[in-house]
Amino acid sequence: MFSGHELFRRNGGTMPPGGFPTEEVWAMNTATVAEVDAAIAAMREERRDRDSEARLRAQDREAARLAEACRAAGVPERMLSVPIDARRVGAMAKGRGLWVFGPVGTGKTWAACAAIKGWASRGLGRARLVPVVAMLADLRDSIGSHGESSATAAYSQAPLLVLDDLDKEPPTPRTLSKLFEVIDTRYSHLRPTVVTSQRGPSELGAFLGSQGDAATAAAIVSRLRGSCDLAQTSGEDRRPHG
Repeated sequence: MFSGHELFRRNGGTMPPGGFPTEEVWAMNTATVAEVDAAIAAMREERRDRDSEARLRAQDREAARLAEACRAAGVPERMLSVPIDARRVGAMAKGRGLWVFGPVGTGKTWAACAAIKGWASRGLGRARLVPVVAMLADLRDSIGSHGESSATAAYSQAPLLVLDDLDKEPPTPRTLSKLFEVIDTRYSHLRPTVVTSQRGPSELGAFLGSQGDAATAAAIVSRLRGSCDLAQTSGEDRRPHG
Protein backbone atom coordinates (compact mmCIF):
# COMPACT_ATOMS: atom_id res chain seq x y z
CA MET A 1 0.00 0.00 0.00
CA PHE A 2 1.17 3.54 -0.74
CA SER A 3 3.10 5.12 2.15
CA GLY A 4 3.01 8.90 2.36
CA HIS A 5 5.25 8.81 5.44
CA GLU A 6 8.03 7.15 3.45
CA LEU A 7 7.86 9.77 0.70
CA PHE A 8 8.09 12.58 3.23
CA ARG A 9 11.03 10.84 4.93
CA ARG A 10 12.88 10.60 1.63
CA ASN A 11 12.35 14.32 1.04
CA GLY A 12 13.45 15.44 4.48
CA GLY A 13 9.92 15.75 5.85
CA THR A 14 8.87 18.43 3.37
CA MET A 15 6.69 18.58 0.28
CA PRO A 16 8.81 19.08 -2.85
CA PRO A 17 7.89 22.07 -5.05
CA GLY A 18 5.05 20.94 -7.27
CA GLY A 19 4.36 17.88 -5.11
CA PHE A 20 5.71 14.35 -5.35
CA PRO A 21 6.51 13.10 -8.86
CA THR A 22 3.93 10.66 -10.19
CA GLU A 23 6.60 8.07 -10.90
CA GLU A 24 7.82 8.18 -7.29
CA VAL A 25 4.29 7.87 -5.95
CA TRP A 26 3.56 4.84 -8.09
CA ALA A 27 6.94 3.32 -7.22
CA MET A 28 5.92 3.40 -3.55
CA ASN A 29 2.48 1.95 -4.25
CA THR A 30 2.12 -1.79 -3.76
CA ALA A 31 -1.69 -1.89 -3.76
CA THR A 32 -3.84 -3.20 -6.55
CA VAL A 33 -6.43 -1.01 -8.29
CA ALA A 34 -9.17 -2.88 -6.45
CA GLU A 35 -7.47 -2.26 -3.09
CA VAL A 36 -7.08 1.44 -3.83
CA ASP A 37 -10.75 1.69 -4.86
CA ALA A 38 -11.79 -0.13 -1.70
CA ALA A 39 -9.67 2.19 0.47
CA ILE A 40 -11.18 5.27 -1.21
CA ALA A 41 -14.70 3.87 -0.75
CA ALA A 42 -13.98 3.18 2.92
CA MET A 43 -12.74 6.75 3.46
CA ARG A 44 -15.83 8.16 1.77
CA GLU A 45 -18.11 5.96 3.89
CA GLU A 46 -16.32 7.07 7.04
CA ARG A 47 -16.76 10.70 6.01
CA ARG A 48 -20.48 10.16 5.34
CA ASP A 49 -20.86 8.51 8.76
CA ARG A 50 -19.16 11.47 10.44
CA ASP A 51 -21.35 13.93 8.54
CA SER A 52 -24.49 11.94 9.41
CA GLU A 53 -23.57 11.86 13.09
CA ALA A 54 -22.90 15.59 13.04
CA ARG A 55 -26.31 16.25 11.44
CA LEU A 56 -28.06 14.07 14.01
CA ARG A 57 -26.31 15.88 16.87
CA ALA A 58 -27.31 19.22 15.35
CA GLN A 59 -30.91 18.03 14.99
CA ASP A 60 -30.95 16.86 18.62
CA ARG A 61 -29.62 20.24 19.78
CA GLU A 62 -32.25 22.10 17.75
CA ALA A 63 -35.04 19.85 19.05
CA ALA A 64 -33.91 20.50 22.64
CA ARG A 65 -33.75 24.26 21.96
CA LEU A 66 -37.26 24.30 20.51
CA ALA A 67 -38.64 22.25 23.39
CA GLU A 68 -37.13 24.65 25.92
CA ALA A 69 -38.47 27.69 24.03
CA CYS A 70 -41.95 26.13 23.93
CA ARG A 71 -41.87 25.31 27.64
CA ALA A 72 -40.80 28.87 28.41
CA ALA A 73 -43.75 30.09 26.31
CA GLY A 74 -46.20 28.03 28.37
CA VAL A 75 -46.84 25.22 25.89
CA PRO A 76 -48.28 22.20 27.77
CA GLU A 77 -45.98 19.20 28.00
CA ARG A 78 -48.37 17.06 25.95
CA MET A 79 -48.13 19.59 23.11
CA LEU A 80 -44.34 19.73 22.86
CA SER A 81 -44.31 17.13 20.09
CA VAL A 82 -46.53 19.11 17.70
CA PRO A 83 -44.95 19.72 14.28
CA ILE A 84 -43.55 23.08 13.28
CA ASP A 85 -46.10 25.24 11.43
CA ALA A 86 -43.61 26.75 8.99
CA ARG A 87 -46.34 28.08 6.66
CA ARG A 88 -47.40 30.90 8.95
CA VAL A 89 -44.01 32.07 10.20
CA GLY A 90 -43.48 34.60 7.44
CA ALA A 91 -46.87 36.20 8.02
CA MET A 92 -46.40 36.26 11.80
CA ALA A 93 -42.98 37.87 11.39
CA LYS A 94 -44.81 40.72 9.61
CA GLY A 95 -47.40 41.05 12.39
CA ARG A 96 -50.12 38.81 10.97
CA GLY A 97 -51.75 36.61 13.63
CA LEU A 98 -54.04 33.58 13.58
CA TRP A 99 -57.56 33.01 14.90
CA VAL A 100 -58.49 29.33 15.25
CA PHE A 101 -62.12 28.62 16.15
CA GLY A 102 -64.27 25.52 16.31
CA PRO A 103 -65.83 22.91 18.61
CA VAL A 104 -64.18 21.48 21.73
CA GLY A 105 -61.38 18.99 21.11
CA THR A 106 -60.86 19.70 17.40
CA GLY A 107 -57.22 20.81 17.54
CA LYS A 108 -57.37 24.55 18.22
CA THR A 109 -54.70 24.63 20.93
CA TRP A 110 -52.69 22.08 18.92
CA ALA A 111 -52.64 24.49 15.96
CA ALA A 112 -51.68 27.41 18.22
CA CYS A 113 -48.77 25.45 19.71
CA ALA A 114 -47.60 24.49 16.21
CA ALA A 115 -47.55 28.20 15.38
CA ILE A 116 -45.48 28.89 18.51
CA LYS A 117 -43.03 26.17 17.46
CA GLY A 118 -42.72 27.70 14.00
CA TRP A 119 -42.08 31.10 15.58
CA ALA A 120 -39.43 29.64 17.90
CA SER A 121 -37.77 27.78 15.03
CA ARG A 122 -36.99 31.14 13.42
CA GLY A 123 -35.74 32.70 16.67
CA LEU A 124 -38.16 35.62 16.35
CA GLY A 125 -38.40 36.37 20.07
CA ARG A 126 -40.21 35.05 23.07
CA ALA A 127 -43.71 33.67 22.69
CA ARG A 128 -46.27 33.57 25.47
CA LEU A 129 -49.28 31.25 25.66
CA VAL A 130 -51.84 32.10 28.31
CA PRO A 131 -55.35 30.82 29.06
CA VAL A 132 -57.59 33.87 28.79
CA VAL A 133 -59.29 33.05 32.11
CA ALA A 134 -55.90 33.37 33.83
CA MET A 135 -55.07 36.53 31.90
CA LEU A 136 -58.36 38.22 32.85
CA ALA A 137 -57.83 37.27 36.50
CA ASP A 138 -54.34 38.77 36.35
CA LEU A 139 -55.62 41.99 34.78
CA ARG A 140 -58.56 42.16 37.19
CA ASP A 141 -56.26 41.76 40.21
CA SER A 142 -53.96 44.50 38.93
CA ILE A 143 -56.69 47.12 38.44
CA GLY A 144 -56.16 50.06 40.77
CA SER A 145 -52.74 48.84 41.91
CA HIS A 146 -49.25 50.12 41.17
CA GLY A 147 -48.73 47.11 38.91
CA GLU A 148 -51.71 47.74 36.62
CA SER A 149 -49.71 49.19 33.74
CA SER A 150 -46.97 46.58 33.98
CA ALA A 151 -49.54 43.77 33.99
CA THR A 152 -51.08 45.10 30.79
CA ALA A 153 -47.65 45.68 29.23
CA ALA A 154 -46.60 42.10 29.89
CA TYR A 155 -49.28 40.96 27.44
CA SER A 156 -49.29 43.83 24.97
CA GLN A 157 -45.49 43.82 24.48
CA ALA A 158 -44.84 40.09 24.11
CA PRO A 159 -43.34 39.45 20.65
CA LEU A 160 -45.95 36.69 20.11
CA LEU A 161 -49.03 36.31 22.31
CA VAL A 162 -51.30 33.27 22.21
CA LEU A 163 -54.69 33.73 23.88
CA ASP A 164 -56.16 30.28 24.49
CA ASP A 165 -59.95 29.95 24.95
CA LEU A 166 -60.83 33.60 24.46
CA ASP A 167 -64.51 32.83 25.03
CA LYS A 168 -64.14 30.70 28.16
CA GLU A 169 -65.85 33.27 30.36
CA PRO A 170 -67.36 36.73 29.69
CA PRO A 171 -65.18 39.53 31.08
CA THR A 172 -66.47 42.35 33.22
CA PRO A 173 -66.62 45.78 31.55
CA ARG A 174 -63.42 46.81 33.38
CA THR A 175 -61.40 43.75 32.42
CA LEU A 176 -62.84 43.97 28.91
CA SER A 177 -61.38 47.44 28.62
CA LYS A 178 -57.97 46.08 29.68
CA LEU A 179 -58.30 43.28 27.13
CA PHE A 180 -59.06 45.91 24.49
CA GLU A 181 -55.96 47.82 25.56
CA VAL A 182 -53.82 44.72 25.02
CA ILE A 183 -55.35 43.84 21.64
CA ASP A 184 -55.31 47.45 20.42
CA THR A 185 -51.64 47.95 21.36
CA ARG A 186 -50.64 44.74 19.62
CA TYR A 187 -52.70 45.67 16.57
CA SER A 188 -51.14 49.13 16.38
CA HIS A 189 -47.57 47.85 16.72
CA LEU A 190 -47.94 44.88 14.33
CA ARG A 191 -47.31 42.32 17.06
CA PRO A 192 -48.88 39.01 16.06
CA THR A 193 -51.60 37.50 18.24
CA VAL A 194 -52.85 33.93 18.02
CA VAL A 195 -56.36 33.32 19.39
CA THR A 196 -58.35 30.15 19.99
CA SER A 197 -62.09 30.14 20.69
CA GLN A 198 -65.17 28.02 20.23
CA ARG A 199 -67.04 31.01 18.82
CA GLY A 200 -66.20 32.56 15.48
CA PRO A 201 -66.09 36.26 14.56
CA SER A 202 -69.86 36.53 14.11
CA GLU A 203 -70.56 35.25 17.65
CA LEU A 204 -67.63 36.32 19.77
CA GLY A 205 -68.53 40.00 20.01
CA ALA A 206 -71.92 39.29 21.60
CA PHE A 207 -70.32 36.92 24.09
CA LEU A 208 -67.53 39.30 25.14
CA GLY A 209 -70.00 42.16 25.48
CA SER A 210 -72.63 40.18 27.37
CA GLN A 211 -71.73 41.98 30.61
CA GLY A 212 -72.80 45.31 29.11
CA ASP A 213 -70.00 46.78 26.94
CA ALA A 214 -70.93 45.78 23.41
CA ALA A 215 -68.96 48.59 21.72
CA THR A 216 -65.64 47.58 23.27
CA ALA A 217 -66.30 43.92 22.49
CA ALA A 218 -67.02 44.79 18.85
CA ALA A 219 -63.80 46.81 18.68
CA ILE A 220 -61.80 43.82 19.95
CA VAL A 221 -63.32 41.48 17.37
CA SER A 222 -62.74 44.05 14.61
CA ARG A 223 -59.04 44.32 15.43
CA LEU A 224 -58.63 40.56 15.63
CA ARG A 225 -60.35 40.11 12.27
CA GLY A 226 -58.15 42.82 10.81
CA SER A 227 -54.89 41.31 12.03
CA CYS A 228 -55.47 37.53 12.06
CA ASP A 229 -55.95 34.85 9.44
CA LEU A 230 -59.01 32.73 10.20
CA ALA A 231 -58.86 28.94 10.53
CA GLN A 232 -61.96 26.94 11.42
CA THR A 233 -61.75 23.44 12.87
CA SER A 234 -64.55 20.89 12.79
CA GLY A 235 -65.46 17.33 13.68
CA GLU A 236 -65.90 15.35 16.87
CA ASP A 237 -63.96 15.78 20.11
CA ARG A 238 -60.65 14.00 19.42
CA ARG A 239 -59.30 14.12 22.94
CA PRO A 240 -58.84 10.66 24.48
CA HIS A 241 -61.48 9.86 27.07
CA GLY A 242 -61.02 7.08 29.56
